[in-house]
Amino acid sequence: LKVQQFARKFSVLCLQEVDGEEAEIKVFLDRSLLGWKCFISASRTRDDLDCPGAGGVASAFNPSFWSQVTHFESSNLLAGRCVSVSISIQNSKINIINIQLG
Repeated sequence: LKVQQFARKFSVLCLQEVDGEEAEIKVFLDRSLLGWKCFISASRTRDDLDCPGAGGVASAFNPSFWSQVTHFESSNLLAGRCVSVSISIQNSKINIINIQLG
């Protein structure tokens, strides 16, 4: 509940060190940020298997902000390290990139 109270002050949250399997991260964020639209990049091995202890990032969008979005595209640029989201609201386009360095 405290996460939800803190988060509602913001339109977008860029989260880093979101370790875990992608499904686990999704469940956690769905419970912590009710109604938010989340884009997750979990770490993967070279064989494309979950690598839960090696990092992860997530970009989360407040429901009141997301309700204005008319189009979006997301891309997992580097598993566990970088996710980008491009959104359109009316005639404006916003590009957000979430990069975990180090």
